[in-house]
Parts: sequence; C-alpha cells; structure tokens
Amino acid sequence: MNRESTIDMAKGPDKPQKPEKSQAELRDALQHKLSSIYTRPDGTKESISLNLDTKLQGFLSFYKKTKVDLTPDFEDSISDIWDRNQKDIEKAVEQNGFDDVLIIPGDISLTELAERMKMEDGYYIGVNLDENGSFAGIISQNVDKPRIILFHHIDTLPEITKQTGIDIHLNITGTEAQKLYLTNPKNYLSTLEDAIILERKYYEDTKKHLSDWKNKSAQWLPGSEAGSRSVCSRWSAAYLKYYVNTYSSESRNVHLGVRPARYFQ
Repeated sequence: MNRESTIDMAKGPDKPQKPEKSQAELRDALQHKLSSIYTRPDGTKESISLNLDTKLQGFLSFYKKTKVDLTPDFEDSISDIWDRNQKDIEKAVEQNGFDDVLIIPGDISLTELAERMKMEDGYYIGVNLDENGSFAGIISQNVDKPRIILFHHIDTLPEITKQTGIDIHLNITGTEAQKLYLTNPKNYLSTLEDAIILERKYYEDTKKHLSDWKNKSAQWLPGSEAGSRSVCSRWSAAYLKYYVNTYSSESRNVHLGVRPARYFQ
C-alpha cells in the first residue's frame, strides 16, 4: 500500500459538510440584516426584513433629539447583541411575525428617562403611584444593560391577535400577568422604561399612540413594581397624557392586557 493510500485510510470517511452560506447570506450577516417568511394563521405569507444598522442610526438620532446620554460603547454593545443572537432573532420573526425593533440603552434612571420621553401634555400619574413616590417608587428588572426588543409595528393590541393569533390576554389580573412574565420573561414588554421609549418612538414615527385606552391597548408591565402593586401604562386621549398607575394584583380591565415582545441582551 502506498503512502497516499495509508493517509486516506487514516482519515476515515469524510464527515458530512454543512451547506455553505450564499454570498447574499454572508453579506447580510456582516451588514446586520435578516429576512424571514412569516406565515399568518390564515395561511398567507409575509416577507419580513430587518436591518439593524438602519434601525440603529434611527435610534441614535432619536436619542440625540431627546437628549438621552449614551455610553461610548453603545453601538458596539448593540451590534454584539445582534451578532450573538441573530439566529434566534430570525427564528422569533419567523414564528411570531415581529416586524420592528426597539434599541434601548441600559442603566438610565426612570425619572430621567420619563422626562426625556415626554409627549404632548406629559404624564398623568395615578393616585396609587403618586402615593408611592411616582416614578422614583418603581423598581424594574433587567434595565441595567442595553437591549434589543422585537415587537409588532401594529397600532393596537387586538390587531396583533387578529394578524398573528398571539394572545394579548385582555382582562387578566396583575397576578396573572406576573405569572406569564415569570414563565417566559423574554416574551412580553415588561418594564415601564421600555414602554415609555416604545410609546415615544412610535409616536415620533407615526404620530399615533400605541397604547391607547380606547383601543383596548393598555398594558401590564410585570417587570416593574411599586411596592406590592403591579404597574400598568396607557395613552389617555382624554388628557393627551401618558397615564401610569399601579393597582392591586387582583385588578383587571377589558382594556388592559400584555404586549408580545422578544428580548435580547
């Protein structure tokens, strides 16, 4: 047996090779882009594309306009989150129809953030929250680091269910919302910090309010608490203010649910 044959036998059978990515896929990965096909409950298909670089530039301009100070490594941190989670982001888009992203800085006090995100006539602080110290009395989880949040660019909560079949759990109690959150903490818009930024950015882009009470789009925020009370928020068209309050854990309302989302940090 010649030397060449000996070497080939030592190698053994070739292992199956993974299919190489196309040039287009490699280019999209480098440019932080993805495209997925989402199938709606009625069988219709929708192509959803997300471009992180374009979104990031939009958020940098947004935070500059609203005077939110960002850390020098903010852009690198967001790019790193995308790079580490791109496959899971693509899967979440494909399975749930998420078609937009929030890009959120970490470690900014809620009081400061609320001031920067004011809209129209500002805030209506409910009496329960006011008695607990207003924004300063709220404690939120997992807001110390930058994050990317997928959400539906859809005007109302009921329309999300209509288009995707995802349950928005209208009329659940604060306790039930907390159970949902504890079971899948990455699957719901969870904190007042994130809700305020979402509301202001959506208003900036569309001149519409995402959490309008009259559209049954108020939301529990189970990642934020004020003492033993649950936090919820909504837009009040009557007052032209963003309404924030806390309620007992057994409170419920047919206009109040949870907002589907997907978190990456």
